[in-house]
Amino acid sequence: MKIAAVVLALATVASASPLVRRDLVQNAPDENRHSGYPHRFYDYENLPMSSACDGASMMLELPVFADGHAYDLENGEDPGAVRAIYSIDDNSL
Repeated sequence: MKIAAVVLALATVASASPLVRRDLVQNAPDENRHSGYPHRFYDYENLPMSSACDGASMMLELPVFADGHAYDLENGEDPGAVRAIYSIDDNSL
C-alpha cells in the first residue's frame, strides 16, 4: 500500500513540473539582457522549434530547474545546462 502511495505521489509531482516551468517562462522578462538571463538565443545547432515560434522576431533563453525555482543571478547561482527557449513576442515555447 505504501509503495502505491509513493508511486502516485511521484506521478503527481512529475506531471505538475512542466506546468510550473511553463509558468516561469510565461512570466519571464520579455527583454534581451546583454549580460545575465534571459538573453538572445542563437540557434547554432539548428534545433527543431515549435510552430508557435515560427516568425518570432527574437528567441530568448532562460535557465530552468527541475524544482521550478527561478534563476537567481544576483546570488551567483550556476545556471546549469537546461534552458527554456521562447519567443520575445508572446513567450511562446
